[in-house]
Amino acid sequence: MRRLFGVMILCSCVALVAAGPSPAPRALVTPSPAPSPAASGQVSVVIYPFDESGTLQPKVGLAVAQIYAQVIGSSPGVTVAAIGTNVKRADYLTYAKAKKADYYISGYMTTLGSGAAIVEQIVTVNSGIITYSQSGQIYDVNDAASLAVQARTVVLEASGIDTEGLAQQAPKSTPAPTSTNGAQMNLGGIGGMVQSLFKHDAKTKASPAPIIPPKPSRGMIVARVAGSAPSGMLTDATNDLMRGLGVYYNVAAPTIAVTNASQQANTICGTNRNNTIVTGTLSQERIGGGFRAHTSSTFTLDVYACFGATLYHTQATNDDLQKAVETTIKAYQTAHPDNNG
Repeated sequence: MRRLFGVMILCSCVALVAAGPSPAPRALVTPSPAPSPAASGQVSVVIYPFDESGTLQPKVGLAVAQIYAQVIGSSPGVTVAAIGTNVKRADYLTYAKAKKADYYISGYMTTLGSGAAIVEQIVTVNSGIITYSQSGQIYDVNDAASLAVQARTVVLEASGIDTEGLAQQAPKSTPAPTSTNGAQMNLGGIGGMVQSLFKHDAKTKASPAPIIPPKPSRGMIVARVAGSAPSGMLTDATNDLMRGLGVYYNVAAPTIAVTNASQQANTICGTNRNNTIVTGTLSQERIGGGFRAHTSSTFTLDVYACFGATLYHTQATNDDLQKAVETTIKAYQTAHPDNNG
């Protein structure tokens, strides 16, 4: 299996040349109205390293965040306030406010064949609400840059900034992006020509990328996992659920606080009724004693319709929490590849 470079060389100027169209990301959440931009016509964004799972090498999430920063800040309209390294997810909003940012971007990545599946979220800082969410696959630098171009367009349009006017202001040395696929642009700040984020380990025979069918139009809104397990484990289970589902479906987080997904289903879906609501319950049990002691995780997956009816229910137990979550995801995907409940 090809794997992501864990280290990206940062120094001088780089050109990313499109290798061909990459899969077009599809939005699940329609951008919501945002505050008017500053009088200067600039909006400010904080970007956080993407969380990694699977067999991705360390720091690849930071490398993707750096690509986002270079693309988004490459022409007028958006200023990248910072890349929020060493910031806990619970502190993302507080940190972005301290940087006086209008939006922050974060997400998750997990191994997908010779590439990675990615889930990206754009949050409006003054409200803490997710303005936009998209999922996709990346197999090289151009795929990551294409998603970043789309994110930049969303931020500008949600802020009411004239993107056509900005394109005319862009310096000739950094052409404004014109496509969300196969983005072609000069990105200052990354030394050398970075051909790909993905590198085959010569010691391991490359495995072919799985054939992933197009994601169904019906999306998923993934609510936080509940249960008797410690809060940190509930967060881990929620992240695993978001990442795992993002491989097969268009996923987003709810724009409201959820305490009971079934009872709040109508409000969670809002006007976009072409969604299912997904959540889970996690319990853990300490088994054995001494050196043989271990923690067993039982994860229950529930899928609801927008009117609150239960569409699917399954459960899996494993000593590895992520595997327990993935087992339930695969069971649902096998039974309902079109997310039709």
